[in-house]
Amino acid sequence: MSGQFDTKFESVKRSCVYTASEMRCPRHFKNAKVEIASENFGNISLEVITCCDEFRRRVERALDRLMQG
Repeated sequence: MSGQFDTKFESVKRSCVYTASEMRCPRHFKNAKVEIASENFGNISLEVITCCDEFRRRVERALDRLMQG
């Protein structure tokens, strides 16, 4: 069971990184970046790095939808 959990967790991490990297700020034309510092879902810590607060909120909403989906 642990192997399936690890695979699912790694898949979610990759999806978050990919989703953020594909988003581009409409004002500054820069991509977002996500840094993930955790080994499991229980203590997942995401840091969204963007060029501005407006874009950061937009990326965070997208990641929230991804995590809930």
